[in-house]
Amino acid sequence: MTRVSRREPAVLTAPAGPAYVPAVPGREHETRRALAEAMVTLLDEQPTHAERHLHELALTRVLDWLETFAGEDWQDRWLHSASDQRGHGWLPDVPTAHRYSLTRGIRILIVLRVIRPSYAWFSASRLLGVYSQFRRHNHAAAFVAIEARTARADAATYGTYALNLLTHIAIATGKSPRDFDMVDFNTYRAATSTDARLRHLV
Repeated sequence: MTRVSRREPAVLTAPAGPAYVPAVPGREHETRRALAEAMVTLLDEQPTHAERHLHELALTRVLDWLETFAGEDWQDRWLHSASDQRGHGWLPDVPTAHRYSLTRGIRILIVLRVIRPSYAWFSASRLLGVYSQFRRHNHAAAFVAIEARTARADAATYGTYALNLLTHIAIATGKSPRDFDMVDFNTYRAATSTDARLRHLV
């Protein structure tokens, strides 16, 4: 598929979310074939035929949907879909079975670091399980060490909040939590300071 330049009129007039410039590049430029190969790493060592089929179908459907929008990479297309601003209502008007498949597909793209939804989108969409799955497949050693520390009795109350906050920043920046700096935390604070749902994490 021919990429659409940012200078094309259709791109300039398309709705777009906030610009993300990750410190560490992800897979936003990779081909569909490369993403299909990467997706296999998210499956169990011996996945059932049904599990593999569901993942393959989900990836196909979400990429097909994203390709209906202009953009130079998958993140561009995600932003031009305007879904990033819709939170819980990001899903297109499709049959229920397709909605489940697209939700699974978005989870795959987030964990593979193909798209980087905004902090507010995560809060509104309530995409269950994506944080823990992301931590299992990205910067796992760093997150295990952090989780062990936050599991102490005196930290348990806010342990999950802290882990999710750090996971948000890792998704947005591509960095390991060990490499976060004050710019990363200040950017998070600026992005969430007007969202009451996220203030308790700041």
